[in-house]
Order: sequence, then C-alpha cells, then structure tokens
Amino acid sequence: NLEYVGGYLSLEKTPIKSLGKLEYVGDDLYLEKTLIKSLGSLKHVRGSLNLNEIPIESLGDLKHVEGDLNLYDTQIKSLGNLEYVWGDLDIENTPLSKTMSEDEIRSKVNVGGNIYI
Repeated sequence: NLEYVGGYLSLEKTPIKSLGKLEYVGDDLYLEKTLIKSLGSLKHVRGSLNLNEIPIESLGDLKHVEGDLNLYDTQIKSLGNLEYVWGDLDIENTPLSKTMSEDEIRSKVNVGGNIYI
C-alpha cells in the first residue's frame, strides 16, 4: 500500500473510500465529495487539506496540516490528534461547529489563520 506521496494529490469526486496506509502528502490533498469516512494512517499534509462534503467524523491520527484545513459541510465531530494548522480552519455547517467555540479549538490546536465556525 502507498504510504508517501511527494506532491499534490487530488482524488475529489472519485469513488475512493479509504486512504489505506498513506501517512504523508507533500503538497495539497483534495478529497472533496468522496466517500472517505476515515483518514486512516494519514499524519501530515504539507499543503492544504480539502475534505468538504464528505462523511468523515474524526481526523484520527492526523497531526499536521501546513496549509488550510477545509471541513465545510462534513460530519466531523472530533479533531482527533490534530496539533497544528498553519492556515485557516473551516468547520462551518458541521456538528463540531455546534459544540466547540473558537477559543476551545485554539486551546487544543495551534491554528495560524482564521477559524470559520
């Protein structure tokens, strides 16, 4: 199974359901409008991570996003092990946006940009 992608990876609008053993993406990762429910072993995205409009509920083992993290219109309930997002974090129209304030998120995750709730 693939564990490392050195650059950009776009799987949006594909029937993919799992990332398998993928741990690292060296640039942006686009999974918008897929059937992904789990990020599996993914720990680090060196660019932006777009998860808009997917049925994911937790970020699991993901620790680092070096760009924006877009979770708009997902079923996200937990940020999992997330430590930092260097860009913006968008959790608009999610269950998480109804249970966590910006201050609560910032106390758990280092967000370098804006938080959209």
